[in-house]
Amino acid sequence: MDTSIWKGCRLVSVDPEVRHGEPVFAGTRMPVEGAIESVLAYQELNGLSEDLAIEQTVRDHPTIPGADALRAVLAFDAAHEHLLIP
Repeated sequence: MDTSIWKGCRLVSVDPEVRHGEPVFAGTRMPVEGAIESVLAYQELNGLSEDLAIEQTVRDHPTIPGADALRAVLAFDAAHEHLLIP
């Protein structure tokens, strides 16, 4: 996976010293991929709307900087042809 595109998203950090360079929310060790997968799982498995899935994911993972940050990362991922989630 090419993580360099995430350098264009100020909400995401890619640092080889943090989780072996996996994209994480800036200032945290929370993997972006895990957050995106959680939102998708809540939507697909629980039938939640995207908004409810985002809110539940933020509740489950308090290190995510908030629902707006997660929405922005989801939009960034979608705009860049799903870098993390095929």
